[in-house]
Amino acid sequence: MPSVLVDTDTLYQYLVGSDGLSPGAVQLIEKAIETGDLCISVVTVIQLKDLNTRKRLKDEELRRVEELLIATLSRIQILPLDYETALHFESVIDNSKFADRAIAATAHLRGLTLVTTNIALRGNPDIDTLWAGEPMLMVAGVRSP
Repeated sequence: MPSVLVDTDTLYQYLVGSDGLSPGAVQLIEKAIETGDLCISVVTVIQLKDLNTRKRLKDEELRRVEELLIATLSRIQILPLDYETALHFESVIDNSKFADRAIAATAHLRGLTLVTTNIALRGNPDIDTLWAGEPMLMVAGVRSP
């Protein structure tokens, strides 16, 4: 059963080898991959595809991320966005974007540690978070690696 959930920005930075992630985050992700304890939300897959559709990620960047993700998928579980998760939205602070809240609600529901670069989620006492470092991607805005 997985114990670590990474958000979209954290996953992207990990897959492209960014030096923006904290050493603690990288170590936790690598250990979780090794032990089969790492998961992502289906929302992360949607966000990465959306970034490409809106030309925030170049085709070759998305292709590289997808290749790296596929290479590790046998060791990463993709969690659904379902009715039970939706009921946990109220446990997530209101100033986050929908996708961030969906990912955080998934972590909350399942008792997972959320590895995130989202500062809005750091202060929520109901969600176990590990600060991964400064964000690199922005779904609504543009920040390039």
